[in-house]
Amino acid sequence: SASQNQSYQLLNPDIGYIYCGRYKNTDLDSIKLKFKGTKGIVVDMRGYPVDEMASTLAAYFKSEPGIFIKFSKRSISRPGLFVAPPGDPIGSTSADNYKGKVVVLVNELTQSNAEYVAMAFQSGNNTTTIGSSSAGANGNITPIDLPGGIRTWISGLGVYYPDGTNAQRAGLKIDHIVTPTISGLKAGKDEVLEAAINHIKNQRER
Repeated sequence: SASQNQSYQLLNPDIGYIYCGRYKNTDLDSIKLKFKGTKGIVVDMRGYPVDEMASTLAAYFKSEPGIFIKFSKRSISRPGLFVAPPGDPIGSTSADNYKGKVVVLVNELTQSNAEYVAMAFQSGNNTTTIGSSSAGANGNITPIDLPGGIRTWISGLGVYYPDGTNAQRAGLKIDHIVTPTISGLKAGKDEVLEAAINHIKNQRER
């Protein structure tokens, strides 16, 4: 089982593991070197990123630039109108991108920026998402001050996949739904990670 105390490690000679809650961009060059000969990399997004990942690590998994997310927002000049400009691309045309499989792990702890980053990974060349429903709470935070010194927050943006699929309230797209079982938890297993390892080991290349 992978340790979330480390930002990255080899699970075996063929499979690398990266945990978003500890990954730093200063690790990226070492990760590229250590995972160079692997067949697959597991990116564990069951947590909250502590460093920028979309334009760095996620870009490493892409052979060409592409838009991975779109936002809708209000028009200041035309009140009541919501507009959805094209999203910003990540990645670049590169032959040095990672060639193996990438598996992204998600669950209810995958929230807000973690969902944004996971969507960036999903736009990679050979990426599969495994796990259970994410929080569905992507987007920015807009504070609202109410009488009595009460403050609350809403998302001030709509968040969508490039094909228009809504991500807010619905959560991320998942290729293979895997939910931990009581017996697995009792035995100390990480069944979602095990499913990712089996996917990299057994599934033929697309």
